[in-house]
Amino acid sequence: MVQRLICKDALSLIRNAQKVDILCIGTPNIIGDAVGPVTGYRLKRMNLPKHVNIIGCIKDPVYGRNLRDKLQLLRDDALVICVDAAVGEDYPLIKLKTGPMQPGAAISEKQPMVGDVSVLCIMGDNLQSLFDCEPSLMYYISREVAKLLTVCLI
Repeated sequence: MVQRLICKDALSLIRNAQKVDILCIGTPNIIGDAVGPVTGYRLKRMNLPKHVNIIGCIKDPVYGRNLRDKLQLLRDDALVICVDAAVGEDYPLIKLKTGPMQPGAAISEKQPMVGDVSVLCIMGDNLQSLFDCEPSLMYYISREVAKLLTVCLI
């Protein structure tokens, strides 16, 4: 079972936003890191309102090398929700919180802080666990994140 830590302020921000950009970060080449692109793929297939823009999916992922370019696609007046895999002591865990996230932190990659709301998908306790992650866990977490965001947006 996947734990969920959900900040009520983050839910409120999402529900009240006039425009929402969801930035789904990660590479589909690493199972544990694919949770962002797979969530983006799932969200694109749902009947979301027109004010919601999804950036990042399996066919067009957002990752370290293209992150700065993809940030140019964010609308200035939109609430930005970032979805990314992470490592931590408590896993598996979906953590929805207010404030930005640091993409690439697990690999000590310097990237800009991004987002008004962050969805951290804790996939394991170290970097190697992203490579060793069971595909079924990644797909399950991506489905749960997509459901959570859809409920907030509709």
